[in-house]
Amino acid sequence: MLRITVQDSPQSTALKLEGQLRGPWVEETERVWKNCDRPVAVVDLCDVTSVDVQGKDLLAKMYQGGANLVAYTPMMTNIIEVLTRNDKDQESKVQ
Repeated sequence: MLRITVQDSPQSTALKLEGQLRGPWVEETERVWKNCDRPVAVVDLCDVTSVDVQGKDLLAKMYQGGANLVAYTPMMTNIIEVLTRNDKDQESKVQ
């Protein structure tokens, strides 16, 4: 089960995910993300309890698309760190 809340502002959109980002919920999350009227600036993962491989792939796409991934649980912060590490490594090589 996953709850997806879309929070719109005049400039951007935030998605709040609560529950499990796995199985059919990954496709639903991607559908919601792609159908937002404004760019998704923030994906709130603070209440996500589990993520499968497809969910991680989707989070990587969202991050590469400009979304800031936000979490505070050790599991989710570790996932975000791993997903964003390659970009940070690339940035440090350019500087």
